Amino acid sequence: MKYDIIGDIHGHVNDLLALLKKMGYGQSERGCFYHPDRQAIFVGDYIDRGKHSKEVVQLVRAMQENGSAIALMGNHEYNAICFHTKGSSGDYLRPRTNQNIKQHCATLHSFEDDAFLNESLDWFKQLPLFYENEYFRVIHACWDAEQIEVFKHKTGGNQLKMEQLEASTTKGDDLYEAVEILLKGRELKLPAEHSFQDGDGHVRNQVRVKWWENPEGKTYLEYAVNQFEPAAAEQLKIPIPPYMQAVLPYPTSEKPVFFGHYWLSEESPKLQNQNVCCLDYSIAKKGKLVAYRYDGEKELEEGKFCWV
Repeated sequence: MKYDIIGDIHGHVNDLLALLKKMGYGQSERGCFYHPDRQAIFVGDYIDRGKHSKEVVQLVRAMQENGSAIALMGNHEYNAICFHTKGSSGDYLRPRTNQNIKQHCATLHSFEDDAFLNESLDWFKQLPLFYENEYFRVIHACWDAEQIEVFKHKTGGNQLKMEQLEASTTKGDDLYEAVEILLKGRELKLPAEHSFQDGDGHVRNQVRVKWWENPEGKTYLEYAVNQFEPAAAEQLKIPIPPYMQAVLPYPTSEKPVFFGHYWLSEESPKLQNQNVCCLDYSIAKKGKLVAYRYDGEKELEEGKFCWV
């Protein structure tokens, strides 16, 4: 089996249709997209930001249920589940702050009615957080071997059980730590006296990091994934303390790993390493929807990217 691993879509159904067409996917008599000898794998984040979350969910779900795709959970699907689920205290597991409502409102407008919302939430709940076969691995944000094992031990597999949902939102619980890292990535705290403002004006005291790289000898700016405004970048030009440099990078001897989540912005997609591939190129910020066409190679090739 050959695979097409597809990055974050965020409600941009027209770009998804264009990408599938470019890669040779057709439609069955029932309207489901398929390829005669390839399978799609979606890394998650089907909803929010774009105007057509409903259509994306319908398309991806149909492909998954007909066997032409594997669909993983992204942090936005997880957030949606928590946004609409109350915990034992009676409060929603994802607080309904102005920021969280703003992030989710495009999806609510797109879904239109409670019936489709509830149906979609039920589908989100059964999505696996990661996929692995003999040749490669796929996850939404970060393949952390230790946290993968914690998650498997807690859940018995690669799916979050809904009776464990509240635990996964409770700081201090092992499951909380695992879900945070697997779906949202590793973050590194800045020294106590340092902080910066992100693009939305929020004050941050930690940065999302390139977990596939070795932090030794790097500054916070060099180890951070995201791009920063000049003022914020200056704040991050400080060396990572030696006691924080013990985190191991993703080994080059391991299977290739594919993921999304990080809002990359290069002019054309690039590999992070010979066996590390991020597929999120900021479609929701007028970027690209990107796929990698995997044919069994042990070392990934930049010529295998496809995008619209």
